[in-house]
Amino acid sequence: MTTAEWARHWAQTWRSAWPAGDVEAIAALHAPYGDHWAGIGRCHRGRDGLRAYLSDCFDAYTRAAEVWFAEPVVTGQTASVEYWAIVHPGGVARTVAGCTVLLFGPEGLVVEARDYSHAEPGAIRPPARRFLADHLRPSVEALRRAYPDGVPDADRLPLLAALHDEFSDRNLAAVVAAFLGGDPLRVANDAAGDRPSPDQVARVRARLEASERSADGEHGDSGEDHDRAERDPA
Repeated sequence: MTTAEWARHWAQTWRSAWPAGDVEAIAALHAPYGDHWAGIGRCHRGRDGLRAYLSDCFDAYTRAAEVWFAEPVVTGQTASVEYWAIVHPGGVARTVAGCTVLLFGPEGLVVEARDYSHAEPGAIRPPARRFLADHLRPSVEALRRAYPDGVPDADRLPLLAALHDEFSDRNLAAVVAAFLGGDPLRVANDAAGDRPSPDQVARVRARLEASERSADGEHGDSGEDHDRAERDPA
């Protein structure tokens, strides 16, 4: 697996385990000897230290946390993951937003995590464009299959045009920005600009369809057509 895949797995695990209070699922992501820094000067040593820290946090919650995680930004063996959470320690709503910088070892376990966060009183939901909705994630994966080496410049605008009929403007910007690792606002501006030629759009659409057929052939028909219809609910 790659650093990007390890980081996505880390985020996906936190996304489900934090609301569930599943200390062990999160601890299993961490190397036994790794350090978890929770802010300045608070270092939790090894997997056991992380367990103790998480247990103290989760035991204080009186209801399940609401959490959001962004697409990881990866450089070499390091990844940064932005997150947002609404928690209720002692029954009082509190919003925490931050970013965790992760260093992965050769087996995909976190050998060092440095968490930087800011908290505000009350339940404050994140801006709509900040985090990708779960029902859009399969679309990002489909783009990765179609363009495993990234999108060449010649395909960027045709790709936006080819996807335009499948998504609202907001969701189109969110999906493509998550795939490219860019800014949704910039993607939205590009999508609203000059439209590429029909031939360019048809070429890109054919590539997307061929990739989807290949994925269906590898995994069998798992209701992809139905999933596509559900991606962008009104």
